Amino acid sequence: MLVISFLSFRNYNEDDFKSQIKPKPSEELKGFLPLKDFNDTNLSKSERIFFIESSGVKLGSSDIGDLKERASCSIESAALLNPDSIIYVIFVSRIKLNISETVKSIMNYKNVELCRINLRDFIQGSIAESWIESDKLYDSSFLGNNISNFLRLFLLLKYGGTYLDTDVISKASINSIEENNFIGVESFDEQHNTSLINNAIMRFESMSIGHELVEKFLSEFMTNYNGHAWAWNGPHLVTQVINKFCDLPRKPINEKYNCSGVTILPTKMCSEISFREIGVLFSEDSSVYEKTLERIKDSSLVHLFNRMSQGHKVRTNSKTAIIEMAKQYCPIVLSNSVLQASFLQLFQQILRKNVQ
Repeated sequence: MLVISFLSFRNYNEDDFKSQIKPKPSEELKGFLPLKDFNDTNLSKSERIFFIESSGVKLGSSDIGDLKERASCSIESAALLNPDSIIYVIFVSRIKLNISETVKSIMNYKNVELCRINLRDFIQGSIAESWIESDKLYDSSFLGNNISNFLRLFLLLKYGGTYLDTDVISKASINSIEENNFIGVESFDEQHNTSLINNAIMRFESMSIGHELVEKFLSEFMTNYNGHAWAWNGPHLVTQVINKFCDLPRKPINEKYNCSGVTILPTKMCSEISFREIGVLFSEDSSVYEKTLERIKDSSLVHLFNRMSQGHKVRTNSKTAIIEMAKQYCPIVLSNSVLQASFLQLFQQILRKNVQ
């Protein structure tokens, strides 16, 4: 019943949805999926959207990766709404993937490529090679985050395209934003009258003014790297560089702002719900639910701020803004989550009966 209920909420063309889904394999996928080396990938001329999964760099981590529900939802939403783009999901320090329900969910999409990267091999012959070989990057209290901060800049510099964090839900296609070079505002600091820019959502074309800005980002990253200060090499870095790149207004940016040829997206488009109030996305209070949906109705992207929201749990059949988004933008991930929850509930019931 839960699955039927959520399927009825789709607000896109059913035929378009079906056209993006791969035919089901003759046998149920089980076991592990070897990841192709990104260096061996022939990058399509199609639009590119990059996601990075870097948890595998943690000490003692397995070389077998997986995807959590939120990351899979982010990836599915991008694949669903950008059918003409290739979605590259890049794993760092993983060799293969556990074929879990979440991984199966995104494997359904024709435009998703699951790849692995060996960072040292990937940057050979580049302007970053000597810096990476110095091992400065690895002097970090937040290694996975900082490798991701570095790699997203390097990918955009080398290839151009769009980068999204794995906690960013797409609510509209990237092309609907109608800008070739953009980055988003996270919030406005009233104390210092300045906007905080976030590197969670970025699009920069190669051979453009955006390329020039990414070069400045990467140069700043390698020159003033601090691996022990959270956000220093991410939002803090891009904010500092952009403030030198153009004159940002000393007031909240409420509409798209032209920063010397690069568009700064306002919070209402990409970060309407700030990390300080992220709990409203998970609230089952009916008035909070309605107000939150109203606030994000015109957003192209919604940032979940996993570091701040990971403690928020949600039932798959709850009336919350996060589940409402999942119904529309990552239906397969939600469907598999509902099925897993149903099986778990059934298993627990059987277990209780056996104990009695």
